[in-house]
Order: sequence, then C-alpha cells, then structure tokens
Amino acid sequence: MTSPTGMKRRPKESINNSQSDFDKEKLSSADYQKKMKQIPHWEKRGNEITRQYRFSDFVKAMAFVKHVATLAQKMDHHPDMTIQYNKVQLTLSTHSSGGLTDLDFRLAQRIDK
Repeated sequence: MTSPTGMKRRPKESINNSQSDFDKEKLSSADYQKKMKQIPHWEKRGNEITRQYRFSDFVKAMAFVKHVATLAQKMDHHPDMTIQYNKVQLTLSTHSSGGLTDLDFRLAQRIDK
C-alpha cells in the first residue's frame, strides 16, 4: 500500500489484532460513568475525555508523546495532543461514533499504565 506522498505504508496493527465494531459503539451515559471510575485522572468534557500530564522537562514530555504514539498506532486510535514544553494534553473521542466508546477508555487505561 502506498501513501499520497509515495511512501510505502505498513498494514495497521491493533492490540489483540482485532478491533470490532462493538469497540466503536457510542457508550451510554451510565456506561461511560462506570468507565470514568477506572481512569480517575481523566476528565469528561462534552463528547471527549482529557488529561494533562506534566514532566520535569521537554525531553521527558517528548518521550511520553512517543510512547503514546506507539500505543495509539497499535490500537489504530489516535488522540489529539497539545504539547507545551513540559506539559502534554491528551484528548480522546471516537469521532466516527460521535462520542465516547470503549476504545477511548481502553487507550486511556493503556496510556496510564
């Protein structure tokens, strides 16, 4: 497979090598409230969950960003990231489902491990 820039693309990988449509179903209010208890440092804002991380310096913040990018690529689910020197803000939502899904919470848990 070739990208628009002409570079060869590797096939996408996902954790457990499968991502079902169930993972991408929008969660009910009761479901996401239960799941929020599993990720206590994250906040729900509208149709997203978000968390800010602080590090001692820029290099450590960028190492964390690389770690998150690796996890996200394996899950084929990519957070929005804002980087400000030693701070990294992550925001998760499944845009194709119009809100929060199990996939958002699974990635948040993996990031926090």
